[in-house]
Amino acid sequence: MPSSSPNRQGQIDVIVTAHNVGPYLSECLNSLARQTLTDFRVIIIENGSNDATGSIADAFARQDNRFNVIHREALGPAGARNLGLEKVEAPYAMLLDGDDVFHPTLLAHLHTAIEAYEADIALCDIIQFEERPGRHKRKYMNAPWALKRSQLDAMQPGGAIVTSQRNIPGNIFAAFMGWPWDKLYRVSFLREHALKFPTSLSNSEDMPFTYQALVLARRIAIVNQVLIEHRVGRAESVSGSRMEHPLDFYAAICMMKSFLDTLPECDRNRLKKDFL
Repeated sequence: MPSSSPNRQGQIDVIVTAHNVGPYLSECLNSLARQTLTDFRVIIIENGSNDATGSIADAFARQDNRFNVIHREALGPAGARNLGLEKVEAPYAMLLDGDDVFHPTLLAHLHTAIEAYEADIALCDIIQFEERPGRHKRKYMNAPWALKRSQLDAMQPGGAIVTSQRNIPGNIFAAFMGWPWDKLYRVSFLREHALKFPTSLSNSEDMPFTYQALVLARRIAIVNQVLIEHRVGRAESVSGSRMEHPLDFYAAICMMKSFLDTLPECDRNRLKKDFL
């Protein structure tokens, strides 16, 4: 059983939000337990599940004391992530979903990049997969939109580059996706700008948080490697519920417009065309 002193601050706090992900949570948590960077803590926010999610998380925490579980009811995706951020004590944090799978070097590569470049955010590339019936149950699909190299400087395979909204050659809103889970954040940066997920939205709540962070970041370190396997096609996911709240995406865009209006004029002028 991995162990660490309860009084010692780890390098990374990993927030895993988990709502009705019972069939997938064990694989997710096992992929974190196998990380080559071992100096981390996992905070599982179990958010009112009505399946085995809670019991699976509790059992995992009993086996590995780096894993901690917080049970809450009806927080929603934004509230669950905000609660996790409140509990963070490490200098860096990730916000992960309980149905994804993480390569063993995910934390090590992102931690190395964020420290080497003194960045506020480090991010990586991803691949998507979907469970299918039959002999070959898992179908993998490339996601070229997740890290759009056409908007960035030439990237060496497996290498890392650093940029910001002030010197990115392309469109920052097109270069990166507005989801939070492929990124390692400097916690002091998040707290300096009081970045939170808007709890008024049932979906698209990740877009204002993520793009505000990307715009405000002094440096963004990009690790040009696939380090996350992102599950798609799950009907119970937040993205699968957009039909119930179809205007939330528009509300999130309005939030971004209001945020951009607060920036210095030089930044507003530079980002206006990209935002439109």
